[in-house]
Amino acid sequence: MQNKLHQASAFQSKTRFVFTAAFVLVLLGLLWFSHQLLSKPNAEAGNSHVEKAVPVTVDTVEQASVPIEIKAIGNTEALSNVAIKSQVDGQILQVHFKEGQYVHTGDLLFTIDPTPFQVALQQSQATVNKDKAQLQQLESTMLRDQAQVKQAQANLLKDKAQLNLAKAQEKRYADLLKKEFVSHEQYDEINASLQASLATISEDQAAIENVEALVQSDESAIRSQEATIRGDEDLVTANHIKLSYCYIHSPLTGAAGPYQVHPGDMVKSNDTSLVSINQIAPINVSFAVPEQDLDRIKAFQSMGKLKVIAQPNTPSASPESGQLTFINNAIDPGTGTIQLKGTFENKTHHLWPGQFVNVMIHLANEDNAIVIPSQAIETGQKGDYVFVDNAGVGELRPIVVDRIFSDKAVIKSGLKPGEQVVTDGQLLVSPGIKLTLKK
Repeated sequence: MQNKLHQASAFQSKTRFVFTAAFVLVLLGLLWFSHQLLSKPNAEAGNSHVEKAVPVTVDTVEQASVPIEIKAIGNTEALSNVAIKSQVDGQILQVHFKEGQYVHTGDLLFTIDPTPFQVALQQSQATVNKDKAQLQQLESTMLRDQAQVKQAQANLLKDKAQLNLAKAQEKRYADLLKKEFVSHEQYDEINASLQASLATISEDQAAIENVEALVQSDESAIRSQEATIRGDEDLVTANHIKLSYCYIHSPLTGAAGPYQVHPGDMVKSNDTSLVSINQIAPINVSFAVPEQDLDRIKAFQSMGKLKVIAQPNTPSASPESGQLTFINNAIDPGTGTIQLKGTFENKTHHLWPGQFVNVMIHLANEDNAIVIPSQAIETGQKGDYVFVDNAGVGELRPIVVDRIFSDKAVIKSGLKPGEQVVTDGQLLVSPGIKLTLKK
């Protein structure tokens, strides 16, 4: 029995030894295999760095005429905005346009019930007609009184002639009486005739004064009546104007906003806005640029009008061209910017009030500028740089960028015309690495 137990124990020990040895061999094999896998890529990578060239795309440094531009974000503003209000009290009878419609100067927009104003106009016109009839009567009376003046003046002339004759007879009879050629009775009769002529003259003068006073009274009454007529005619004019205010026309050409009133609504004079109209052709675009650009803008503006381009953000809209028309008289101290405005004809109505647009001021063209594609530029800790294809070898070249426009960059220093710069594949390029052009 003990012999069997001893044999079983020896078998178990042998088995454990075999399994342990096998495990160690397997572990050593895995370690060797891992070492081979890790060392092979490193070797291949080292050989690639030394022997293989990096495929890249290059472009030629050009010398060209390029625009000098300033870019900004602008906001479109209506050139003029008018809030239409009623100038009379009344009821809206009819609206003659649709919301958002493009209306023109003189188009009829609203009709206010004209009935009360028509009645008032007719009444004031009737009053004027009555006053004019009374004026004609006064003028007729004055003509009659003027005729009486002329008649009294004629009577006075005739009676003066008779007076002169009576005076001559009285003098002659007085001389005859002294010579006792006539009797006292005859002289007294001639003298009585003279006194009667004198009395007649006094009566004629009094009659003239009376009729002249009547004429003056007639003239005063006519002037008063004419003043009354002028006042009544002014009332007619005022009523006619009020009647015309019942028909509200557009004072400008532009886009109408939403209705503020509807047919049947009561409105008051100069109270609620009926509708607003924005003039959109031409139209303004307001934008701000840094104060550092102000001197340059003013310098180029002194040589002529500056062109402004506005590009709506909608892909289908084409850019609109206008002119710089306004520079604010002060710089905003909070933002350090200056407000400018450009005016655009906007015949296509692509620009709309309140719209945000990309704005570009064209100042001038710079001749013989050094230009490269902007995608060639990389930025490092020491600034901008590009990789130059120097006889098939990559060369890191620090550059100074003057400005970016479109997909081009104007280079202030660091490059010469005709050199080749890498525009694609820069991430794999390092100084001294071989380059190959992509096909």
